[in-house]
Amino acid sequence: MNIASRISNLHLESINDTLSLVHHDSLQKAVMLLNHSKNAHVFAIANLNYAGEEFVFKLNRINKKAKIDPIQDNMFQNALMATSDECAICLSYSGETPTLLKTVNFLKRNQVPVIAITSLGSNSLTKMADVTLNITTREKSFSKIAGFSSLTSINLILDILYSCLFNLNYQDNLNYKVNVAKQVETNRVIDNEIITEKAKKD
Repeated sequence: MNIASRISNLHLESINDTLSLVHHDSLQKAVMLLNHSKNAHVFAIANLNYAGEEFVFKLNRINKKAKIDPIQDNMFQNALMATSDECAICLSYSGETPTLLKTVNFLKRNQVPVIAITSLGSNSLTKMADVTLNITTREKSFSKIAGFSSLTSINLILDILYSCLFNLNYQDNLNYKVNVAKQVETNRVIDNEIITEKAKKD
């Protein structure tokens, strides 16, 4: 329980740190780039791919075309084929990941707007990006036992970005998401009364 308490506090502190780093103008610019893009490409490596995949999953559920490819050679190819009416979201704690920086070089060659989600401070990814959303920097590069803080921070930024995008067309997005879910899940029976939705009365 002591460990559980410490980890919970770490997550809470990471969330508060991240929120303090969110600036209105940068967030608004990132949301507008995402909103006006024909497609969104998410680029990340290693475990950050999982955060990226969840973000892509959410975007696709509101009919915002998005994709992520964890295979390195495919990342380069997708970046080379991307166009200026699309956008890219690049995830990197250090901002110095060689594979990601090579990908961004390809994106910039095609004038693809780049949203960087990376640690506070100067790094190569920030310098190349059109806009940067910073994450908390509580972890050292090699001595951390796991990416507890950075993953919490990255997931929060992605959730904020998604929620702001959703809110731009809130009712349309909600209707679309609910209608698709109802058609897909018509045969699923949920016995748990806590999470079962009650039918609305006319």
